[in-house]
Amino acid sequence: MKGLKSRILVLAAGAAVVCASSAITASTAHAATGWDRCPSGYFCIFDGHDGTGKMAYFQWGSPNLAGQGMDNMTSSYWNRTSRWWTAWDAYNYAGHFVFTSQAGGRSNIPVDWFANNRASSLKAT
Repeated sequence: MKGLKSRILVLAAGAAVVCASSAITASTAHAATGWDRCPSGYFCIFDGHDGTGKMAYFQWGSPNLAGQGMDNMTSSYWNRTSRWWTAWDAYNYAGHFVFTSQAGGRSNIPVDWFANNRASSLKAT
């Protein structure tokens, strides 16, 4: 009986060590934030400056940003594609263009600028 108790204690102690080291590993992992959430090869739009807030990302575009919950909500963008991108203030790539971005472009849209929170559609051009 004494040998069985010893084995159970050793197993319990070993399990505690494994659980503790797993918890330590998990706590050191960090989720991407800000601009870093934008995957390579995509055009990303954010509803806050500096890549903060809600984000949507695209390979080719969207004729209606309401479908992604981002209609009239773009305050910053990062173009991580090799193409130029254009955004318009109406659905289906109509109305006035509100901004354009060359490959690799990343920008905050100034709060007092016409384009801030005005994009309703966008696509690679």
